Amino acid sequence: MDTLHPTLWRSCRVLANSRRLACLKTVLAHPDLTVESVAERTGLPEDQASLCLRALQARGLLQARRQSRWVLYRPEPDPCVPVAAPLLGALRHALLDDRLPEHEIRRSLTAFTHPRRLTILRHLQLAAPAPAAQLSLATQVSPPALQRHLRKLKNRALVYRAEEGWRLAPFPPPLPQTLLTLIALDACAPHGRSIAQNPVPCGGRSTATTARHSRSSAASDDGPAGASDGASPAATRASGVTTARSVKPV
Repeated sequence: MDTLHPTLWRSCRVLANSRRLACLKTVLAHPDLTVESVAERTGLPEDQASLCLRALQARGLLQARRQSRWVLYRPEPDPCVPVAAPLLGALRHALLDDRLPEHEIRRSLTAFTHPRRLTILRHLQLAAPAPAAQLSLATQVSPPALQRHLRKLKNRALVYRAEEGWRLAPFPPPLPQTLLTLIALDACAPHGRSIAQNPVPCGGRSTATTARHSRSSAASDDGPAGASDGASPAATRASGVTTARSVKPV
């Protein structure tokens, strides 16, 4: 369990933040905005809006392009991050079509912000029902930690405890359903070709390097996520565009 979905859980951790989610919603509704425009529409200071946009770009959810001296952001998934397109589509639907309250969206996302919870969900997709002892052994999560993760998943209506063991809850909302589908697809992917990781040919880290970063970040449960952790290859290589603060013409 060393690979542990570095892109998916890190992306959810970045998104489970009110300021970043507000910036994403603004860019989804009004593509090709500058940092100043996003800051004005969200009520955030420009430096905070800049950090939020850079974090979203680093996860492959936004693309930045330079127009004269301006940097414009638009919602366009990075093709080198396989989870970016379905995740961005589900967020667009939740934020703009269904107009769900942002606190509900953040609450759903926090179910997927730790690699151990993704491992638990993946096991329940493949081998439910699962008694707690069996689930702890299969996922290599200690019983106390397992109970904490199961409690969080249960509070978000993703799992429930039946007489024979733990099961996935039926009929989750569209956003959690998309994330569960990504986990299921990852479980079916050939060994070493996890869709939850950045492919190395696009400029991302190797699997071993990504795994080391995943293990170090997994030490804290739902701690802060930096934009540079497992950054999108496009965001990494676009040296002339990744600076989020626009430069006004003189």
